[in-house]
Amino acid sequence: MANGTELKKLNRRELLEILLEQEKEITQLRADLGKARADLLDRTVKTEHAGTLAEAVLSLNGVYEGVEKAAAQYLENIRQRDEESRTLLETAKRESEAILEDARKQASAIVKDAKVKRQAKLNETYEYLRTVEQKVNEFYSAHPEAAGDGTLTVPEAEERDEV
Repeated sequence: MANGTELKKLNRRELLEILLEQEKEITQLRADLGKARADLLDRTVKTEHAGTLAEAVLSLNGVYEGVEKAAAQYLENIRQRDEESRTLLETAKRESEAILEDARKQASAIVKDAKVKRQAKLNETYEYLRTVEQKVNEFYSAHPEAAGDGTLTVPEAEERDEV
């Protein structure tokens, strides 16, 4: 099975698959343990017929202890893997949240910068229009015959904020 470094490289789906495999193994071991206990019980009955009770107990205790030790060791291994998986999952979650927060900050900065640039361009455009307005008005003043109603106006700041 994968060590801690290899587990850190796995994505969430792969970690969940490992957990599912481990759950299947636990289920199988529990079934095996149940079978071993049933076999133990069966052997106990058989040993009563084959020899003395003391001999049977000594023989079966060794088998039963071996099965219990193997099952305990396996369950401890599963607990360790589960803890490693949980740790990796928590780390990945914290890292993804940090990345998302950073992306939000960058997006906010980009939007703020775009608004500042937009406002600067608007101000530049309206300043240019004021210059044009002044020149047109000067032209109309110098040539009254060319003027329609005689004026050209650029909207004020309050009016252009609506644009």
